[in-house]
Amino acid sequence: MYPPAMTDPRDARIAELEAENAALKARVAALNEQIRELTRRLGGRKAHYGGKPKKGPHGKPGRKPGRGPFTRRKEPAAEDVTRREQARVAAPHCPRCVRL
Repeated sequence: MYPPAMTDPRDARIAELEAENAALKARVAALNEQIRELTRRLGGRKAHYGGKPKKGPHGKPGRKPGRGPFTRRKEPAAEDVTRREQARVAAPHCPRCVRL
């Protein structure tokens, strides 16, 4: 009824790769065990305290007053001004002053 079973050539390659994969996993496990044994024999891992020396004391972050290119805003050019308005002052004197 059915034709005789045909074997796919890829099946043999898959079996070969699976066997190789199992052998490599066994080798990795053996090497990991060897690493653990050597690490244990040498006294484990040690902390490394060396490195670059620290730099001097650091200053406060941010631009210092009066430093940098934007210390004050410049007055706009005359041709850029479209209109001028007068602002009314609510109090006739400074709130901190007592004299009128």
